[in-house]
Amino acid sequence: MFDRRHFDQMRDLFADQFEPDGADFLYRRSSKGAPIRVSAGERDAFLDAFGRQYRRAFWGFLIFVILAIFGMVALFPDAPNSGNPLPEMIAGFIVLPAIILLGVHWMWNAPARALQHRQAVGFERSRDEMRAIKFAKITYRNLALATLGVPLLLLQVSGRFDVLHGWGRLWLIVAAIAIVLIAIQIFRKWRFERDAGL
Repeated sequence: MFDRRHFDQMRDLFADQFEPDGADFLYRRSSKGAPIRVSAGERDAFLDAFGRQYRRAFWGFLIFVILAIFGMVALFPDAPNSGNPLPEMIAGFIVLPAIILLGVHWMWNAPARALQHRQAVGFERSRDEMRAIKFAKITYRNLALATLGVPLLLLQVSGRFDVLHGWGRLWLIVAAIAIVLIAIQIFRKWRFERDAGL
């Protein structure tokens, strides 16, 4: 998560909202909204701004979390041994992720705010169109790799935990749930492609 790939993946996900249209691009909010024409320069400016803002927010949040942990340890040194987590710590585990999600949501929708007065050149995508896009991005190869990855992960975990006894059996439940979810996704993709005649 701390390498360049994480930031590049987030930037690529953000860039998916801009579809090529000749020399220009069509911006669709979260790939679904009504298309709004933007120039290549405008699109690049949005991508650069998102990349900068996301990096600053990411590192700022990381520094804040580290300072908060040290602050909590300094103010409440006996809290870990008390057996009664402080309400402040519990609230932190709820509030901090919420702040992250709100921040990313605000950055993600910056183009929509900037282009809200510009005329759309079409209609937003239907539910079926969005489903087709989603299933097109999911390949059977990736689903198969995910399926194979579950037992490999379980094998790795079994080196540190006894997965056949006690609380270690929770890992078996997690693995079973993961396999079921992958199987459901494979079935949904197959059924969609069958119904669409693909």
